[in-house]
Amino acid sequence: MRLELRRITENELELMMEWRMREEINRMMYTSPVLTLEGQYKWFEKIKTDPTQIRWIIWADGRPIGSMYINDIDRINHRCESGWFIAEKGGLSLKEIVSIQQNANQYLFENLGMNRIYGGVLDINFNAASLINRLVGLKEEGRMKQHIYKDGRYHDVIMVGITKKDWDDLGARFERIPVEGWYC
Repeated sequence: MRLELRRITENELELMMEWRMREEINRMMYTSPVLTLEGQYKWFEKIKTDPTQIRWIIWADGRPIGSMYINDIDRINHRCESGWFIAEKGGLSLKEIVSIQQNANQYLFENLGMNRIYGGVLDINFNAASLINRLVGLKEEGRMKQHIYKDGRYHDVIMVGITKKDWDDLGARFERIPVEGWYC
């Protein structure tokens, strides 16, 4: 399968809106927004020139299947937050899902000069996400208790991260599938 990450364009805004409002995706995210196409266009105008974030569409064999995002790019402290979701489940193996994050890590460390990549996972999604996190070298770093109030209850956020040194120590052991289209 040919995997590719491409910067989001106006052409994908309606698709992103539809994905983000799907129940199975929405319940794993920190917020549950009600999105409009007009709001998506305003959001896109803001993010396309924001140097602290990058938004990609994940493509598999020429078909959009999900999104990867990099937030809070801090070029002074050399760190950023990474996250993603797969909206179109069919046909993507665990190896290919892991490859997307591996290649993103490689890009962030080598091309953007980051020293640390981190993220947060809602407690209700942690068991599923923890396998992928371990396979790409992300380690649990802490738990923010009752950090998110959503759907009538509080949720913990499990913080995960990896440093460039840890990536370098682990990176040679990963078999990478080329991910094309780093349009940054």
